[in-house]
Amino acid sequence: MSGFVRRRMTVALWRDGSPRYPQSVARICMTYDRRDPLVVKMAFVVGLSRSVVVWHISRSLLLEGLESLVGSGSVQVWPHTESALIIYLSGADNYGILVELPRRRVADFLAATYTIVTVEDESAALVVDDVLAALLAETS
Repeated sequence: MSGFVRRRMTVALWRDGSPRYPQSVARICMTYDRRDPLVVKMAFVVGLSRSVVVWHISRSLLLEGLESLVGSGSVQVWPHTESALIIYLSGADNYGILVELPRRRVADFLAATYTIVTVEDESAALVVDDVLAALLAETS
């Protein structure tokens, strides 16, 4: 069994305070890696330059957000309609963006991640030495 789950999808984007209709669409890639069991990486391909912006979002936050509003600060998640999930992302400059994702595709993605690392096994899947080494490398 692979330790990765990856899904590509098209999402709608709105800026804070934007009109009713999406301002643009983007391609994203959601990735889960069993070596970092608490995190889902969302890579957005943006602009004409096709720059990639990556957000790290708690897997449990996404799961809870399928059913109710969760999160605070820079990441919030909530169900918008039967078929849509909203993720609100804001940066240090207080610029925010709403991302509308297909709710069923996100649920299927998360279900696949939980077949790799269950909730019960999340903490056991963390390799503490690797995590500490990465943290120490970032502070050096």
